[in-house]
Amino acid sequence: MPSEFAHLEGKDATTAEREPSTAKMNDLVNAFDWAKTPLGPASAWPESLKMAVRILLTSGFQMWMGWGPELTCLYNDAYRRTTLGNKHPWALGRPVETVWPEIWKDIGPRIRHVLETGESSWEEALPLMLERNGYPEETHHTFSYSPLAGADGKIAGILCVVFEDTTRVLGERQLAALTTLSASLADAITEQMVFAAIERGLADQKDMPFALAYLLDEEAAQLKLVAHIGMEAGHPAARAEIAVGSKAAEWPMAEVLTTFRAVTLDDLPKHFANLPTGPWKQAADRARLVPITRQGQERPVGIFIAGLNPHRPFDASYAGFLDLVAGQIAASLVNARAYEEERQRAEKIARLRKEATDHEASLTREILESRQFAWEALEHIPDPFCTFDRNFCATYMNAAATTIADQTGKMHLGECLWDLYPDLKGTAVEANFRRAMDERIPVEFEQYFQNDLAESWFQFHIYPQPGEGVILYLRNTSDARRTEQALRRSEQLAAAGRLAASIAHEINNPLEAVTNLLFLAKMDETVSGNTRSLLEVADKELQRLSHIAARSLKFYRQRTAPTLISLEELIDSVLFFHEPDVKMRSIRLERRYRPAPAILCLPGEIQQVLTNLIGNALDALSEKGRLTVAVHPAKDRLGQEGVSVTIADNGSGMDRATREQLFHPFVTTKGEAGTGLGLWVSKGILEKHHSKIAVRSKRGGGTVFRLFLPVDTLTGTPVVASEAESGDRF
Repeated sequence: MPSEFAHLEGKDATTAEREPSTAKMNDLVNAFDWAKTPLGPASAWPESLKMAVRILLTSGFQMWMGWGPELTCLYNDAYRRTTLGNKHPWALGRPVETVWPEIWKDIGPRIRHVLETGESSWEEALPLMLERNGYPEETHHTFSYSPLAGADGKIAGILCVVFEDTTRVLGERQLAALTTLSASLADAITEQMVFAAIERGLADQKDMPFALAYLLDEEAAQLKLVAHIGMEAGHPAARAEIAVGSKAAEWPMAEVLTTFRAVTLDDLPKHFANLPTGPWKQAADRARLVPITRQGQERPVGIFIAGLNPHRPFDASYAGFLDLVAGQIAASLVNARAYEEERQRAEKIARLRKEATDHEASLTREILESRQFAWEALEHIPDPFCTFDRNFCATYMNAAATTIADQTGKMHLGECLWDLYPDLKGTAVEANFRRAMDERIPVEFEQYFQNDLAESWFQFHIYPQPGEGVILYLRNTSDARRTEQALRRSEQLAAAGRLAASIAHEINNPLEAVTNLLFLAKMDETVSGNTRSLLEVADKELQRLSHIAARSLKFYRQRTAPTLISLEELIDSVLFFHEPDVKMRSIRLERRYRPAPAILCLPGEIQQVLTNLIGNALDALSEKGRLTVAVHPAKDRLGQEGVSVTIADNGSGMDRATREQLFHPFVTTKGEAGTGLGLWVSKGILEKHHSKIAVRSKRGGGTVFRLFLPVDTLTGTPVVASEAESGDRF
């Protein structure tokens, strides 16, 4: 046969006839006996057909065409490699309907419309079930159909330009599945809630026709079914319990638990009958068993089983998706178990407190029953005890109460409590006194007090007197509160450090890989214009994220030895993290630095204080607000040399009630978005460094924090509480 396309580079016709599966398409087209097709010998083809074939064969984009009454099929190398599968080279020269009978119901009407109307068509990510690799395979294609004119100008064929979108569509689908699961697990705080969230989050997933979650019991002897999706409990494949060492178990549980590796079970119908099909018409023929692991554990805590999509090959991307699902489940289980442990601890503390309260109430009743004896005994107790009439005038004070009253230089007996202590009016103290007086019920509460010399906590016990008036029993709980705060601070700082280090460590490796890929992409000389600009932006943002991760890891690895550090550099490192937020919200940032000496401190801890104060200031600012940061040398009232740091904003500010409780744990102005621990932890760090903190704020008028850090923060003069939190004064 004459070689109508001999000018196209490729193997000769003899080679194409001998090796059709590996030959290039121009060789196959030249070697093909077209006389046996409705197109006739290639030498007799019209020039319009030859031109279309030349365009087809020389294009690097995926194309096929159909010509003539039967739409005889021709295609190029790109289409052969990506779409045809094992239908090549059989498909060459056959009618298109014969090549793709399994999807003709989908593409046939579209082709007829183009042939009949001459109008081109466009389809984006059309799902098509192709049988190109020996099984019905889920694929997604974006393509266009264009009419091809013959020698007489009439439509004689059709040209299809196609791009297989399967990878993108599946990737987006799996990402959506992970997002749905994450949202479902977000509010799960108990294991039972986690189990229910798994079933909600993984429902109706095409890439998991069914899914099972098993957890080991406390003895690690039994695996118990805790969640099942797409398969009823009690199905042979979803047994309620499976003995770990059982040889009768169809699932290879022991292999997963001993190797710490995921296992794929093939020929699933041979192991289990009547498997569910999920969203497909065909049941899964394979399943993946993935260990549910927790960091630091010697063995998995459970196994996640997922039926695999029967219409997709199982590859590394699919395996990675299932690993991420198991990882989300593992993380939620860790959180739920931590919550349960904390709840039990809180219940124990509450039980102990209640026992103590009940004991005190019992003592109080005995005192009331033996009043005369009680008066004598009360004189010797170390805690203040007072009685008040209905007008809140003091009628009795024991020795301890009298000692406190004498320090004020005022006569207390017969005087009204609110006249003696006007600062108590409008506070919780007055409200609870009046409640006990009016409702004739005992009231107990704790109140925090602060003056220029000290801070203290007092436990108030207010009881109604027989007849009228109330009794006050006052206990100083300052030492107990300070001890409790120190313990919590230690626990929470340690937990925060471990969490920060864990997150930073986990993202370091993928960050480095992505950075390397960006570097290689920028080295590609074919990349230019807007694409290169986007690569530069991506590289810059990755460097920022890498810097944040390194800073977080460095914080947990802080050395115990103090280091000389410039506060200006430390502040700039904190502002670096907030730079995108400052720019996006058009916040005016003013740096007022004067040369100041370096200080000897633990940089990570001081950085945590600065991060909290600057973060709070930015949270309080609206768009186009102002944030001022100042550093200058200073001396405290004792003449000790140091550095003064001021952080000021013109944001929402705070009222007096908030300022009074500002450095207490769990006090926040951010609602549910805040923990109320930042300033409390910061205060503890500053006390450790013998440093001072003061605040001035007014509702609607902004807030100013001022720190004083001695040059040697670890051997400076100890700071009393009033210096560490001086309320409204500087």
